[in-house]
Amino acid sequence: MNANELRIGNYVNAPFYDKPIIVHSVCSINEDIFNRTTGEIPIHSLSPIPLTEEILLKCGFEIEFEGMDMYIPLPIGDSLELHIDSITEYDFINASITKGKKKGGIPGKDYQYFYLSECEHLHQLQNLYFALTNTELKIEL
Repeated sequence: MNANELRIGNYVNAPFYDKPIIVHSVCSINEDIFNRTTGEIPIHSLSPIPLTEEILLKCGFEIEFEGMDMYIPLPIGDSLELHIDSITEYDFINASITKGKKKGGIPGKDYQYFYLSECEHLHQLQNLYFALTNTELKIEL
């Protein structure tokens, strides 16, 4: 994990803490991360939070196909949804946007589909969601 991947508000795992911590600032001089309650934590000791069905549900995602595809409507209108899907069951890694998707259907024929990028970790999802909507993703960890 690199400092340039993180934004204020991102959730990450830190050693010796039993739950994820929130990034409050990043020091660009020595790339240490600072958290209001935990103090200074070296960036190299942090680890990303993998996307799982449980984490995606806590982010407000809904299940399209169990273990394969989850989505959240984007608050920018036009029937756009952000999807996180997997190639193998329960291995959520791909982010895409759909427009006009209903349950099932064929991509490109029944609805528009745009692949965005790989998205394997919670901080990446938070950054992507903010980039798309200019709002923070609500997470109930």
